[in-house]
Amino acid sequence: MIGKNKRVLLAVGLTGGHIYPAVALAEELGREGFEYLFVARSGSILAQKILEQEGWPVVYLDVQGLPRSAAFLWKFPVFLLKQWEAFLLCRRVIADWKPDLAAGFGGYVSFPVMAAARLRGTAVLLFEPNAALGLANQAARFFADKIAFCMTPGGVPKSVEVEPPLRASLKGARDIPGAQAKQRWGLRKDSACVLIFGGSQGSRIINREAARTVADLKAAGAAFSFIHVTGAADHPETSSFYRGLGLSPQEALCLEYCQEMGLAYRAADIVVSRAGAMTCLELFYFAKRCILIPFEKSAGAHQRRNARYLESFGIARIIAERGLAGSLGVVLQEELRRHRGASKPEAAALRKTPTLGDVARQLMDKKNLKK
Repeated sequence: MIGKNKRVLLAVGLTGGHIYPAVALAEELGREGFEYLFVARSGSILAQKILEQEGWPVVYLDVQGLPRSAAFLWKFPVFLLKQWEAFLLCRRVIADWKPDLAAGFGGYVSFPVMAAARLRGTAVLLFEPNAALGLANQAARFFADKIAFCMTPGGVPKSVEVEPPLRASLKGARDIPGAQAKQRWGLRKDSACVLIFGGSQGSRIINREAARTVADLKAAGAAFSFIHVTGAADHPETSSFYRGLGLSPQEALCLEYCQEMGLAYRAADIVVSRAGAMTCLELFYFAKRCILIPFEKSAGAHQRRNARYLESFGIARIIAERGLAGSLGVVLQEELRRHRGASKPEAAALRKTPTLGDVARQLMDKKNLKK
């Protein structure tokens, strides 16, 4: 049995796909008395917003991204120097704090943390939120005891499939009936609901094309309600556009930001979104039919790979960003027709798999037996 004073070091990158799974693991283990310490990249606005404002303990490392084009190769020596300085700092942190497990969630902070942990003999767990290993996790995998995936690509040594590590507040919404969720949003219970969003910051191309599509379908008499989460930049324009359509509050809800995404997923019958890591993990968990528009400039085309993974389980349709105009209306209309009389899709997300916390406990138990 794991003791009450076990400590876990959590290294996170810049995006929500790196940070939120780490928070979910801290929540899961924290309920059992584990201690935790986050390591994040200095200057990360999202880390400050999520970790500091919610009171999670965090230290920062001054690292830079790897230069990926010839125009920025002059930055490579600086990249290496900052990685070395971060490694030396991590050695001191690990020597002083003595964690039982180091967990890396991608991003350039992970490499020096995992390297320092391996050097000390600490158990190392990597979590990859995307359908293929990111560059930082590819480098750090040599230090790992286990590499956890939700969208398992296959062929990765030491890999294990886990349940999507989502926050308790989000996971708890899965038991809310869809009709009740629609009612709580003030939407019609007897019609399909479409959830539209473009990630935490929103997406202008999705916001504008989705608004045009809604206007065209409503003009053609299509019966559906929708929740459109725009992000801050496009909210005034988009909400004004919808007011001009004269839609009732029971069929149209335009939000700048959604604090209750779990409730939004439960209300939705169809989701239109990007294919970022956290979005796909949530769609996977809630088994939602979706129309995915991968961000064309995502590193390593990881959004396209994520979308294809969900497509392989029959819950996703994919539209290329450059072909979005015109295509979204056609595909959404097809999905609305499909929804009438359709049964709930069977998704791999509902298979019984261990949690990330289960894998973390197993690694710590194994290390303890060797001592």
